[in-house]
This record gives sequence, C-alpha cells and structure tokens, in this order.
Amino acid sequence: MEGIQKFCSTDTEVRVMLYSKWSWKVLWILMTYGHGAIWKLQELVRTYSEAQSGCPVTYYYSFREIAQLFKGFEIQSIQKEHIFPYVIEKYVQYKYERVWYFRTLPGPVFRWLEHQLGWHTLVVAKVKNARLP
Repeated sequence: MEGIQKFCSTDTEVRVMLYSKWSWKVLWILMTYGHGAIWKLQELVRTYSEAQSGCPVTYYYSFREIAQLFKGFEIQSIQKEHIFPYVIEKYVQYKYERVWYFRTLPGPVFRWLEHQLGWHTLVVAKVKNARLP
C-alpha cells in the first residue's frame, strides 16, 4: 500500500475490499474440507475459496493485519459484509435457495452475522501525510 501514497493528495479517499480471515466462509472451508485441520488453513482457503478452479492464491486478513498493511494511512472505517447463503449447486442454475441453516434466520440477524463474520472487508482510508500535487 505504500506505493499508492505517491498518487494521493490530502483529499484522496482509498477504498479497498479484502477477504476476511475471521469469516463464515473460512470457518466453513475449515470444517467442510479440512475437518478442523487448522494447520492446513492456508492451503484449504487457496483451494476452496473461489467458485472457479485455477486460483493460485487467496489472501485474507484480520483487522490487525489490515492495520499493518495500511501503515501510513488513517483508517476511516473497516466493515465486514457478505455471507453467501445459497446452495451452490442450485445457485449455478439460477435457483436461489438458501442453505438450510440460513433459511430460518430473520433478516436483521443475518445482517448482524454478516457484519461479524462476512467474507468481504471494506477498508476506507486516507493518507496520513499526503503529498500535495
């Protein structure tokens, strides 16, 4: 992120979406494919995090790691979003059926869960000491 600072002025707002390390998706991958083998987590996420095959790597971050990544920036907000609630086999056929454990959740509870365990983390930041153009 340091390289981007030279393109920023004091008015620049940087918005970046990163994958969240502490998310429902990572937990689901760990339990479904890794059967709890946390020592294999990097490999499991790399293999199963994307819908298509051939993705060589998936980077995912905790809030602490995001703060390190954004050194030199003043973080305005960090917010988690998005839990994919659908049965994948039906979703690819354009049938939007929720997985059984998400079907009975009231909307507000599901939204709360997304903010706690969402896969996408939106970071909004400004450069601390931006160069003037």
